[in-house]
Amino acid sequence: MDVALQTYRNDPVARKLSSVEKQKGTDYWAFQSETRRVGAHALFSYPAMMVPTLQGTLIDIINEKYALKTVLDPFVGSGTVMVEAMLRGMSFTGVDINPLAGLACLVKSGPYFVSSLESKSQHLIKRLTKKRKKCRVRDFFGIGKWFHPETSQALEEIACSIRQEQSLWARRFFWLTMSKTVRHSSNSRMST
Repeated sequence: MDVALQTYRNDPVARKLSSVEKQKGTDYWAFQSETRRVGAHALFSYPAMMVPTLQGTLIDIINEKYALKTVLDPFVGSGTVMVEAMLRGMSFTGVDINPLAGLACLVKSGPYFVSSLESKSQHLIKRLTKKRKKCRVRDFFGIGKWFHPETSQALEEIACSIRQEQSLWARRFFWLTMSKTVRHSSNSRMST
């Protein structure tokens, strides 16, 4: 028998994965019924997001064998593994080259002050609707390719209003929310 196959068959994690598949069927790994995101997983949509249920199952299986205390994700993305590790009371370290991934993880990792966020959102809306001197639009190479001039101005008004927020946690939440607005209002329809 092939050494790699024998090693796989003797590995307790691989055996547990096979057991899960036998119990739930081969379609289990498609997670077609597990597409709805809830809690921190629902805060932000990121390209190529992982399925939280799958990540949670894998963490649980590996944890049975190795009693994990800390999880490392070298390509953290939207923080799916981070949230699943935190839900299990584990420490987490994540790295990603994309600054938006870092922001998403900072927001998803909390703290969550839901009642305060409602109040802070109302203050942000008031700042946005208040008549004041227009914010100067930042210029960068190719801005006209990405945004119509009115869109650039509106986005800068939002950014100016967010900068006035005193609480770091709320400011981060608003920046993350604004990133979705930027994506949907740009001339590009790419997910990134």
